[in-house]
Amino acid sequence: IYRKLARTKSKISSTQAFLETRRCIEGRVRLERENHRQERLVMSILPRFLVLEMIADMAIMDDYLLPQQIQKIYIHHYKDVSILFADIIGFTSLSLILSAQELVKTLNELFGRFDRLAEEHQCLRIKILGDCYYCVSGVPEPQRGHARCCVEMGLSMINTIRYVRRELQQEVDMRIGVHSGSVLCGVLGVQKWQFDIWSWDVDVANSLEAAGVPGQIHVSQATLDCLGGIYEAEAGHGQERNEFLRKHNIDTFLIRPAPREEAEPPKTRRSKEASGFTTLSSSFIPSFHPSFILLCFLPSFFLPSFVRLFLPSFLPSFHPSFLPFFHTS
Repeated sequence: IYRKLARTKSKISSTQAFLETRRCIEGRVRLERENHRQERLVMSILPRFLVLEMIADMAIMDDYLLPQQIQKIYIHHYKDVSILFADIIGFTSLSLILSAQELVKTLNELFGRFDRLAEEHQCLRIKILGDCYYCVSGVPEPQRGHARCCVEMGLSMINTIRYVRRELQQEVDMRIGVHSGSVLCGVLGVQKWQFDIWSWDVDVANSLEAAGVPGQIHVSQATLDCLGGIYEAEAGHGQERNEFLRKHNIDTFLIRPAPREEAEPPKTRRSKEASGFTTLSSSFIPSFHPSFILLCFLPSFFLPSFVRLFLPSFLPSFHPSFLPFFHTS
């Protein structure tokens, strides 16, 4: 009787330990999942390299120093970059034929495609201002072909707007300006962070877009020199259409896209890091319920006998450190 009573108490204790461990592991899985969601949200607002820098600074700070962390200015200087400014020509006509909901949906789909094109052409989208879209190549990683990346990005944008023009039967087009130089980029603000780029070269790129020609890419002499003659260019005469370019005596040129059929642009390829980070759960680890994962981690002698009956013999043995990489549903 005493032996049976002792075994019963042992089983009860093991079951309680099993359930408590299960609750701990489920809580850890939920915490990891929530951390990943917050990470994706932050990286949709700020570039990955800045987010990682800010997280690293916060990790080594005490709680009472965190308010000072918010006041820190994250500014970086990058040389040898190219800046692209693009504006939709005919946006006003679209607002006359489309409802507000349809207009916002159209712009969202269009700018979403531009984001995928930017990723494909190694460009970092900086901001969307109304119907203006601008990005930079060479930030944060150096890019030897930064000028060509921006020009190819512009050509893809023109090809995309051709399809929109055909589908909507409206005279919409892209006016694009590209300039090469250096920039300061970083985050400003305390309550609402804003990521942006600043420099004289950014002003030049903006002026090139303002003085551009619809359906062509308006580039500066600096960008043309970086391209190395791989594109056919003609005089842009931007000084005749813009006071800033005329004041600073900036020579400009136009790159005309090659004629192509106005068909739907090809689907862009999303890289594995499109969301800003990758985890093992997105590559090869299947989806399991936390309680099922628990059975994989606990040694068999720790489990009550009634649980071992339902434990498949083919389950692998994992170290608990692998738990955060499992994706639960």
